[in-house]
Amino acid sequence: MTPVTRSASARRALRAAFIVVASLSLIEPAQALTRVVAKEDAAPTPGGEYKVVRRPAVADSGAEPVAVRTKVRTGSGVTRGVYTEGSASGTEIALDQTPIAGLGGALLRMKGSTREAVALNASGIVVYGSSATGNIDGIFQNGSSQLVALSGDPLPGAVADEELEDFGKPRITDSGTVCFKSTVDNPELSGGGVPVDEVLLCCVGGDTDCSAGTGTATIMAAIDDPVPGGPGTLRVCEFAERIGASDYGITFVAGTSTNCLTYPVGALDGVFRVSFATPGTVDTIALEGEPSALPTNYATFESVPQLNSAGDVAFVSEMSDGQTDAVFLCDGACPTTAANVIVESHDDANQGMGPVIISLTRFAAPDVSDAGDVVFQARIEDPTATPKRALGIYRWNFATNTFTLIAQKGAATGDGGELRRIFFPDISPGGLIAFRAKAKYSKNLTVVFTEP
Repeated sequence: MTPVTRSASARRALRAAFIVVASLSLIEPAQALTRVVAKEDAAPTPGGEYKVVRRPAVADSGAEPVAVRTKVRTGSGVTRGVYTEGSASGTEIALDQTPIAGLGGALLRMKGSTREAVALNASGIVVYGSSATGNIDGIFQNGSSQLVALSGDPLPGAVADEELEDFGKPRITDSGTVCFKSTVDNPELSGGGVPVDEVLLCCVGGDTDCSAGTGTATIMAAIDDPVPGGPGTLRVCEFAERIGASDYGITFVAGTSTNCLTYPVGALDGVFRVSFATPGTVDTIALEGEPSALPTNYATFESVPQLNSAGDVAFVSEMSDGQTDAVFLCDGACPTTAANVIVESHDDANQGMGPVIISLTRFAAPDVSDAGDVVFQARIEDPTATPKRALGIYRWNFATNTFTLIAQKGAATGDGGELRRIFFPDISPGGLIAFRAKAKYSKNLTVVFTEP
């Protein structure tokens, strides 16, 4: 895995600019959208029709750049499935109740908390989480015959009978590494006497099957690992369910304390990063109560951070002043220097309209491409517009320090529809954006779009 790098001059230019939306005239108009798949479209399953389309994953994978979890109506009823889709073709990856090879007749059971867990890479490999009959939890790749990990698999480096138990939502890198959170059954105690009952794992190399194949499972971070920053020696006490991953490594939100045995007493949340070059060594990107590049400290981190192949981390923080939230990008100099501010809430942007203030706020779902472009969801507030508040998706361009409006409530879809509700975006390493939306055509439909 070779992480991409950008020039030192480009990084210095970004660090030198305190980047905010000083004028929304810098925001370019909405771009043309491509409709990829929608509720009531024909599914690749014979006789199938999409009944529910969930949040997409996007990759630079050619004709079918989107993967989705769905419900599908067939002649025999409604089932669940995983598909890849493009504007002209689609492929069935897996269906509920499909036999799992090598597990004695166990069947996939896609109903449950992992139902939206799907990821896709540039090679077109899909990974997803699913339970199975026999009280099994698993991470699968492509079809049900290709495993990544199963509950009951031994924990890497186990000294006794520690086993993987329940899995979080998986991510896959363009080189094929699959990363996810796992709880641990029968956990051993750390040197500090803390049960190591959660780990972040990556399955690397071979056939990326760390259950019965030639993949190698690597623990990237574990409960009671030390992290830099804060008062005393902070340790990881709890991991969030979702993580970000790229060919650089992983990023995640975790709860920390100086003593995990008394957690959540003294709890401090933070955004962290671990590279594949140094598994087990955690970088602190941002920490609750610590100074930021704004004149207020970090407070809470509700959105899942994401990182690109250079290790740049995009994240959202609500700030300690109780009034501000912001989108940040931790580039190559961070965390030695504070993460750069891409945009903060309630930036003054009067566009020559006198005292009228137009602003962006309520940021969510940041993601970052390998070029350093950041996509995010935000609400625009414009007293002169109808409606005065509208949820939208925006792209910040690293090279030009400009913003592009990708989609906004009330905007035309370009194919005869109108956007009514917009959900979280994803961006591929190459810069392709995908998102799910509810749109009004002759009827209301849930649609997945890409841009450009």
